[in-house]
Amino acid sequence: SIFSINDVSGIPSIDVDANGRILLAPYGITTDYVGIGTTNPVSKLDVKGTITCTDINSTSDISLKDDIQTFENPIDILEKIRGVRFNWKKDNRPSVGVVAQEIEKVLPELVSDTDVKSVNYNGIVGVLIEAIKDQQTQINNLKEEILLLKQ
Repeated sequence: SIFSINDVSGIPSIDVDANGRILLAPYGITTDYVGIGTTNPVSKLDVKGTITCTDINSTSDISLKDDIQTFENPIDILEKIRGVRFNWKKDNRPSVGVVAQEIEKVLPELVSDTDVKSVNYNGIVGVLIEAIKDQQTQINNLKEEILLLKQ
């Protein structure tokens, strides 16, 4: 039968390690976190490794938001962020991304407040959208200026 974490009396977390073995979190932990590849999850679902899926949807409904503000000077924000290539220390596997500590300086709301920091990459999309729009405005203005100069 299917059971939830709450069905296991006194055991608040069930973890699945990297080999697919089901492990019970140490007795006495009072969270309902689930780990895959870890026996010490630090969030509701903590996966150590690659997740493959068709889609990821993030809740974004306007009815759940207050104080909505469009980014001011998004290009200035992006200029403070580096896109980097790197190798993971664990297995020397190459990857690309950003550095959480650098994101934290300009967009602290996108960085976890945990010992090992993580980044909400979805949150960067809003800055990118506004930066592209700003650049398109600049391009359109330059096109108009060129046309005027040609006349």
